[in-house]
Amino acid sequence: MINSRQIRQLVARTYNAISQKYVSSYPFSQYTQYVDRFLSKLKPNSRILDLGCGPGIVAKYITERGHKIVGIDISPAMLKMASKAAPSAKFRLESMQDVSFPKASFDGAVAIFSLLHIPSYELQPIVNKVRSFIKKDGYFLIAVVRGKGEHISPDPLIKGRSMFWRGFIRYEINEALMKAGFKILVIETNYSKNTFGIERQLWILCQAI
Repeated sequence: MINSRQIRQLVARTYNAISQKYVSSYPFSQYTQYVDRFLSKLKPNSRILDLGCGPGIVAKYITERGHKIVGIDISPAMLKMASKAAPSAKFRLESMQDVSFPKASFDGAVAIFSLLHIPSYELQPIVNKVRSFIKKDGYFLIAVVRGKGEHISPDPLIKGRSMFWRGFIRYEINEALMKAGFKILVIETNYSKNTFGIERQLWILCQAI
């Protein structure tokens, strides 16, 4: 298996290549109910960290509802699109592994289908780090794909490119969040029709304690 840095390089290269196609294939309208539930917990003008912000689809939705976004991503092409989609947000070219912010500097955070590009041994350190960024009683919204194992396989949006993927089981992600200092509020399975066919997803809303 390739190492963490090589995985990040692979993910960044592939997202740079598929950035335009990704936007048109992303079924965000299926997910707004989960984002709305998260936002309903926050006060107006909350500061939110978007981990793996991609082309800014979620950032746009959140800033249009009166909140402040700081987004990070490892794909320059995605960040260029995000800056246009959500001009009031701030974006940084940075990985979840390397990012650093002062403790308790955000009211909430989202990681929408971004944790599925990190190897299993990095999950707990990243979740621990995110917990340190969020204020006590703040909220964290996560979306992952249900499944087991991790692998590199062809990306469905472009020929000749591969992507690193990993699946999650409910127990694994729950345990990591609770160890980091989060309380699970809601966890739901969603069946989404997208580029991959029918995809089983886990949507998790938790609170920093």
